[in-house]
Parts: sequence; structure tokens; C-alpha cells
Amino acid sequence: MKKLLLICIGLIVISTKVCGQSKSDRIDTTNYYSFHINYWLNMHHFLWTEAFLNVKADSSIINFEFPLSDQTKVDGALDYYSKELVGKDLRYNEYMSDFKRWITNPNTSLDNIPKQFASHMDVLIGFDSYYQRYFWPNQRKEVLKTFSENIDLIRKTENEFVDRITKLTRHFWQFDPPQVRVDLSYFAKTTTRRFDTRPYTTIFPTHVVMNVVGENDIKGNWLELLYHESAHGLILGNSYFVAGTIKDLMEAENLKGPRSLEHVYLFYFTGQITKGLLEKQGIDYAQTYMERGVYEEYFPLLEKYLAPYINRKTTLSNSTRDFLKEWKKTQ
Repeated sequence: MKKLLLICIGLIVISTKVCGQSKSDRIDTTNYYSFHINYWLNMHHFLWTEAFLNVKADSSIINFEFPLSDQTKVDGALDYYSKELVGKDLRYNEYMSDFKRWITNPNTSLDNIPKQFASHMDVLIGFDSYYQRYFWPNQRKEVLKTFSENIDLIRKTENEFVDRITKLTRHFWQFDPPQVRVDLSYFAKTTTRRFDTRPYTTIFPTHVVMNVVGENDIKGNWLELLYHESAHGLILGNSYFVAGTIKDLMEAENLKGPRSLEHVYLFYFTGQITKGLLEKQGIDYAQTYMERGVYEEYFPLLEKYLAPYINRKTTLSNSTRDFLKEWKKTQ
């Protein structure tokens, strides 16, 4: 069985037993972010990722064999996830979003589990001791390591990032709550396109899940992805400035463009802003996330037509018109 993702297994059980939902899993705050490590959400992502890879890729993230006495319980948890949850997208599925919202709520109590989550929580509670024994110590260690490597950069750059991205999108950051919640998780969302794990976001309010396993060997990458994910709520909806400008121009001038062009723009905005901020901190961020493989086919045209908007030399409407006209010639 091919190992697409590998994890190191820590066998040291953490000293504090997780016997219920704590009132707060927050580990730090900044001006614009509230960072959390939720034990149950991490376990949920671990089981979902393992079951997803079992089903979709005949693969595994577990690189050792359990004692026979434990294997039955592990198999039971994975069987539930494979049958009931693998088909539910972590970001788009209503049940998954509701569960994430409930399990990360500081007022959540395992003594009062809603009926809709009862079977699911029975599985997680039953898997609790095994997750702590075999996986959680190392995963938590890696989550904290990645966070500690980035928190200073966040504090030094977040004010300028928020100022610039809100000016470009013409949308306020977030009022209630004023800080974007970021849940730090060893695993996040995996897809069949590349079978790697990536961060994902739900909005109203914005809630980001940031993974630590994956593309974190490039210094600055985690920061760019955090800024990209946390800015999703600034561009969604045709009534918002970026998406609205694109839609209005396409309709008024009968132009067609790439699908989800506002998301393409967001990758470019956040990548270019982050690159500049990292350079101010003495970090050579040679390529943005977009340049390394996400919508990279649009990058040359964006450099030509959207860069002037970022530098406040023209309007978003003019940049978009020029981009769409030249993009059409390439089709």
C-alpha cells in the first residue's frame, strides 16, 4: 500500500488527559487572529484523512501495525468514517460545517451532545485513548512547532497585510468577532486532485483551519496561505467589490473570463502582498503559491494587468477589462 503521507508516531502520552471539551482551546491572539488547537477537531481530521485515503487512493498515513487488541477499535473508527463521512466534504458539506462549528465552540460540553452528532461523537470518544497513545503527542508537537515558527512573522506583518488587502477588496476585515478564528490542525482538507492536505475556510464568520503537514518547507508559505484563507470573506458574493466588478464588466461588455476569477485575483493579491512583507523581514520568498502551481497559467497576464491595480496606478475595472480581452485571445 503506497504511503502518500507519512507521520512520525510519538508514543508518549500527554500528561493532561482530555476527558471533555475544555472551555477554551485558544493558545494565542494577535490583532486580527485568534489561534486555537482543538483536540477533537484534530482527531476528526486525522480519521477523515486516513479514511479518505483508504477509500480514494488505497493508501494510508499510518506506517506501523497496531497491537491486535487495539487494531479492532482503530478499524471500527475508520469503518465509520469510511461509510458515513468520507463522502462529506469538510468545507462544503452542511453537516461537516455544523460539526466543526459545534466542536470548536468554547461552550460545547460532551455531557450534552446534540442528537445529530451523537453517533459521530461516540466514535471519537471511543477512539480517544488510542489517538492519545499513538498519534496526538507528535501531532500536537508539530502543530506547535509550525505555529512558533510563524507567530513572530504574523505579528510583524498582519497590520500592513490587513490594511492593504482591505483597500484592494474594498471590504472591511471582520467586525464580530473582530479576530478571525484559526484552528491549527495536523491535517486539514485532502482532495483527489493531489492527495495532499491543505487549509480550508468557512465564512460568516470567517473560520480558518490551517494544517501543518504538507508544503511547509518553504519559509513564508504557511504565512501566505494563512493570509489567503483569512481573506476569503472579503471577495465572495457578487455584491462584494471584487466579484461584483468582474461580473458587472462581463455583463456590460459581453466578456467572458475564467471560472472563479475573483478567487484567482485573491491568490494574486495575497501572494504579492505577502511576498513584499516577507522581503521587508529579510526573507527571500522567490515564488508565491500561485507561481508554484495554483492558477499559474494566469500569472503572466495578472503580472501585466493586475499589478498596476495593486500599485494603485489604475482601477480594478480597467485592469480586469484588459486582462479579459487578452485572455480571450489565448483561448
